[in-house]
Amino acid sequence: MTEYDDQWLRDGLAAAVPTPPEAADRAHRATVKSRRGRQLRAAGVLGVAAAVVAGAVAWTVSSGDEPDRAADGTKDVSVTCPEPSTEAPFPSKATGKAGDGLPPGATTARLCQGQGTEIDVPLDALDTGIDELTDAVNGLDPYPAWSAESACTMDLGPGYQIVFGYPDGSTTAVTGELYGCRAVTIDGEDVRGNPEALWAQYAALLRQQRDASDPPATTPAADLTCDQIGMSPVGRAADMTEAVYCSDMPGPGVPIPAEDLAVLVEDMRTSEPAGITPACYTPGRIVGQTTWGDTVQTSALCGGDRWSMEDDLAWPVSPASKAILDRLAAEVG
Repeated sequence: MTEYDDQWLRDGLAAAVPTPPEAADRAHRATVKSRRGRQLRAAGVLGVAAAVVAGAVAWTVSSGDEPDRAADGTKDVSVTCPEPSTEAPFPSKATGKAGDGLPPGATTARLCQGQGTEIDVPLDALDTGIDELTDAVNGLDPYPAWSAESACTMDLGPGYQIVFGYPDGSTTAVTGELYGCRAVTIDGEDVRGNPEALWAQYAALLRQQRDASDPPATTPAADLTCDQIGMSPVGRAADMTEAVYCSDMPGPGVPIPAEDLAVLVEDMRTSEPAGITPACYTPGRIVGQTTWGDTVQTSALCGGDRWSMEDDLAWPVSPASKAILDRLAAEVG
């Protein structure tokens, strides 16, 4: 990689990553999330580097304002999202050996934006299963030793940070890139592989936590359009409370009436999930917001009798749902 290429990549990544929230409270995070969505749609599709030599950078970050102390003298854990690094993302510190790993004892973990294309960051943090997630981090295999001859694939994809909070008020970030070098870096030094496994583990644990909890009483006002980018890695389409129907063109889309959306989501919840149909072009997409404030989507597959869902599954639509979708498609033109 030349000095020119390195600087070009840094500039591209800096332009691609949205500004994260600066405070931990839900109201502020919701305001930033809603505002960020409007800014991104006004600006158009994210500008990202066309060729990425990818890796990961992680660091320990400050917990912000001094939190209150609990009865045992420890601090109440409050984790905020740090800004993603603007350094060129390649795992130059990889030695081929595992480092010290993630320290035990964390009590919370928050998913944040990393380098790469945008993700829809969850409003809620993970407060259960933290030991299991820590074990998953430390169980990742070491990344192969990096050398002057090392190179990565030139694809694009999302990047993430998982920020772990500890009772003493400290935090440690683990970052991963689902593109390029596909590395996971623990606290800026310990480079591992398989960011997909950690990404999936976090999503599974947060879904389990939500299944045992009530959704928040309020979420940010939905600001949904067909230009939406950065979908949630955690949200489920069957939890949508507001949605728009989109064709193959950008724009505001057609708002789906509440009574129609109720039929669609009930069909999603009760139908038997099917395998994904081999890809072919069929216009039709629903972009929605869930009870947890997540932005999610489902897209028509071949012929429109099945729609793609999370976890590489498909929703086989019922006749009643198909009639609604066909009517919405006619309205959007």
